[in-house]
Order: sequence, then structure tokens, then C-alpha cells
Amino acid sequence: MRSTMHQERFSSLGKKKNRSVWVRKWIARRQHFGASDILLKELALEDPNSFKNHLRMSSDLFETLLQHVTPSIEKQNTTMRDALPARLKLQITLRYLASGDSFASLQYLYRVPKCTISKFLPEVCDSNYSVLENYIKVSSYMI
Repeated sequence: MRSTMHQERFSSLGKKKNRSVWVRKWIARRQHFGASDILLKELALEDPNSFKNHLRMSSDLFETLLQHVTPSIEKQNTTMRDALPARLKLQITLRYLASGDSFASLQYLYRVPKCTISKFLPEVCDSNYSVLENYIKVSSYMI
């Protein structure tokens, strides 16, 4: 009896759990209520100082950086879902670097799951570094 119990327990570990939903409803409303499409657009137009405070750069500088990093961070849409826009990835990354907010906090502000943020953030940081390495002075202690 004991070995049967262990077999059942271990056989259930390998099975994938069926998902009840592909995307949570509140995340699916990102385009209508997320910070990228609502708050940051408003700040760029109405309050440039607050935009700069949020991302630690002006909207003009943000647009310039976005043009440089887009080719390396943009993904293709698939039949299953649309890829996250490069603009959104860069905004989340800059907010993370500027504030040190947790992925959970960024998840609710931008309506992007924290597991997704954890996947693209290192890629965007690497791209930013590649674009800006001529402007960044790295200490010999860091190498």
C-alpha cells in the first residue's frame, strides 16, 4: 500500500496542470488601462517633469533610446498572442532601474506578469548597455 501511494504521488509530479485561462482578464486590458498607454502618454504631453521623474529621462531622450534598442528587443507576433511592444519593455526596464520596484509592483502598474518581466528585463538591460557603452564609464573594480 505504501509503494502505491508513492507511485501515485510521483506520477502526478510529471503531469502539467491544465490552465483555466490563458491570460488573466485584468492583464488583457493592458492597452486600455496600463501605465504605458495611459499614464506615460499623459505625462509626456502634460507634465514632462513627472515623466522624467518616472523614467529618469525626458520623453525625447526616451524616444531616442527606444529607436536604438528596438531592433534587438522587439519580438514577432504569433498566432497565439501579440508580442510585448519594445516601448513597453523599455519603460518597465527603466522604471525598474530608476526605482528598484519589485516585479510584483511593476506587474500591477504596467499589467505585465512578473514572470514575463523577469524574462525580458535582462535582455533589455543588455541592449541598453550595448547602445550606451560608449557613454558609460565602468570602474576597473567592476571588471
